[in-house]
Amino acid sequence: MSKELFFLGDLCKPETLKNQAYQIFLENFPQVKQIQSNWIYIIKVKDEKLESRKEIFLSIKDLLSLSAGDLFEDNFPPQKPEFCFVVVFARKNTQSPWSSKANDILSSCGFENITNVERGIIYKFHCSQPLLFEAPSFIGSSFTSNSQKIKNFFLCSLFDRMTEQIFINKLPKHFFLHEASNKTNYVDLFTNDGLFNLKTANKNLGLALSESELRLLFEYFMSIKRNPSDAELMMFAQVNSEHCRHKIFNSQFTIDGKVQEETLFEMIKFTHKTTPLGTVLAYSDNAAIIEGTQVDCLESVQVEPARYENNKKVLHTVFKAETHNHPTAVCPFPGAATGVGGEIRDESATGIGGKSKAGFCGYSVSFLDFKDTVHQPVRQSSPLEIMIK
Repeated sequence: MSKELFFLGDLCKPETLKNQAYQIFLENFPQVKQIQSNWIYIIKVKDEKLESRKEIFLSIKDLLSLSAGDLFEDNFPPQKPEFCFVVVFARKNTQSPWSSKANDILSSCGFENITNVERGIIYKFHCSQPLLFEAPSFIGSSFTSNSQKIKNFFLCSLFDRMTEQIFINKLPKHFFLHEASNKTNYVDLFTNDGLFNLKTANKNLGLALSESELRLLFEYFMSIKRNPSDAELMMFAQVNSEHCRHKIFNSQFTIDGKVQEETLFEMIKFTHKTTPLGTVLAYSDNAAIIEGTQVDCLESVQVEPARYENNKKVLHTVFKAETHNHPTAVCPFPGAATGVGGEIRDESATGIGGKSKAGFCGYSVSFLDFKDTVHQPVRQSSPLEIMIK
């Protein structure tokens, strides 16, 4: 029978213990005498009967730099009121890049009884008086005291809300258990309240479909005489979103009562429309192609193994800029990183296929000392946080 085992690793020095939230927390809670951070590992074994816990520990002790002689669950956590801990792991049902690589290494090294491994960080608080934490909140201002706000600010700084989750004074259970997919549900349109049911699904599923889009869907499914599934509605909402279709960018807009002659997208395309020289194509594929020059290419064009030859050919430049405003505002580095990933994807899928050679990432923010928090959603990072995270 498979089981998940926890082991304590070496001390670590995460960047989270160097930020402003950490300093403010220590200044306001002098009862915190020490915060110690260690790597913590979850090991999933195929069958614990094949190897004892101690044998598993000894087999991976040096590979993962586990704390000498510490079997973790056997002597942790200490039952003391002035001690508490916080654990940060990747979100359940996801896999961190570290875990992916570590699993490959363990498999290649013959650890057949270990089926999965994940690494997190444990923060241990040694205090002179008990310290209580509540689950962190990114939305709303429900905290009644300044001390609650400071503790929440500190906890939120310890993990990446997009890719990680936090556990307070407990370890995750069934971490590697993948939940079964939910049963497909259908929205009943063939009743007197059919359109109302579709509008309710739009609200409950967070599809953000407009009245005209809902009417279009309703009429289509009525014409083919069947009900839509929640999966179909979700897929339609994504491919029909502003991110994919730029409906707002392509719509007419009015300034001071005067309808503008061009849409926002037409204004963006104006430069290429008036000066298209040097462009092979633009706004018609996954990325733009800029006219290149003749270069020497060392290649083997045969299907079977053959000599490499030096051939001359025209090599164009593929260029793509990917905006990732919302995810970057929520969590700056991972949000921007997925945007760069989108650039690589689109350049590779342009024409007969491009090869990524270089990427860039630029941040444009408001004033670094921006203080108009009334108009800043709580879930989003400030301009300063975006630049320093």
